[in-house]
Amino acid sequence: MAFKASGQWFARYFNKNSWNGKASGSFGFPLIGLTPNTAYTNNAKGSDFPSYPYQEVVQDTSNELLRNGVHVKTPVDIRQVALYAQPIYKDSNTKVSHWVEDNENALKFVPDFTTKSVAAAKPAETLPDKTDVKAAVAGGKVEPGKTARVYIDNLKDEAKGKADANSLFWYAYIYSTPQALTGPGGAPFVTVKKEEKTGKYYFDALIPSNLPDGEHKISVQDENGTAQAWTPVTVGDTSPTPTPVDKSKLNTAVGDAAKLAEKDYTKDSWAPFAKALADAKTVAGKQDASQADVDAAVKALADAQSGLKKAETVPSKPSKPDNGDNDKPSDSNKPAATRPSASDKKADSKNDGKKQGLAKTGVDVRSWPVRWSPWPCWVPVLQR
Repeated sequence: MAFKASGQWFARYFNKNSWNGKASGSFGFPLIGLTPNTAYTNNAKGSDFPSYPYQEVVQDTSNELLRNGVHVKTPVDIRQVALYAQPIYKDSNTKVSHWVEDNENALKFVPDFTTKSVAAAKPAETLPDKTDVKAAVAGGKVEPGKTARVYIDNLKDEAKGKADANSLFWYAYIYSTPQALTGPGGAPFVTVKKEEKTGKYYFDALIPSNLPDGEHKISVQDENGTAQAWTPVTVGDTSPTPTPVDKSKLNTAVGDAAKLAEKDYTKDSWAPFAKALADAKTVAGKQDASQADVDAAVKALADAQSGLKKAETVPSKPSKPDNGDNDKPSDSNKPAATRPSASDKKADSKNDGKKQGLAKTGVDVRSWPVRWSPWPCWVPVLQR
């Protein structure tokens, strides 16, 4: 082996969706892996083979060391940042070269640049009370270990242009103690984009799984460390706590309604009541019935019960006697004839004397037996 070269090699690719489709313009994308606060001078520019200029410079440097008799491990500084653009046409029949050497305009060297370090997150107490840009999370709640969507409103025109080209990159943090948020794919930044259906701007961020439940804040700042916006959020399970269903009124209503008898009400009013009662019993027995279902069943049963109408009562006719005569008793009901006793005769004689005495006054007193009495009795009758 003549030599061995080692170094850092990485590439970043953007697909066709990163381009906004305009005929001219620019868009940016991040190069993950560059060293902060480092100058990239792009010193590997000379090349006869534009397809692999970096490898060629490494080869030329190694050959130079060998010619100079250097046979030990020797550090070298070779840097290159190049942009390779491959056009993709809507017409699939258009012939496109995929090799850089066939298209000199496809490879462009990036001008020298110096990287910056990521700006430190601002303490929670230094976040501005008001910002021009507004941030909000739907429902104000996020869950640990899941992606949260933060909507951004009132972006400036320059920021909107970058967001439309998918090239607006910010840094997001969650407080109380600032903790950096990553993009859904693990990138150390978030990308502000436009939502196709609504036209709203947003960014997605992964909420740390170890974040404690409670009230927090999510902030976002640009590459210079300027806080663009922040919003309060509640961290924890966002599913609502189910409220116990109260069936006491329904059970009471069903119990009272079950005591009613069908024979006491009209057929037309009983039919809807019977259906409402059956439905109420079904709801009362359901384990997953909601409070709305229970309340609706109580109301339906009450409405049906209030609509019940009493059935008309027809009085029964008295039965006729066996002899067919309603006015006169049968012979068997007549009292038996009895003879007056001796004492009765004496009483009669006395009464006769009284009759003689009373005759002078023009009043006669006589006694007649009552025909319908079950035993003989005498009723005085006054006669003039």
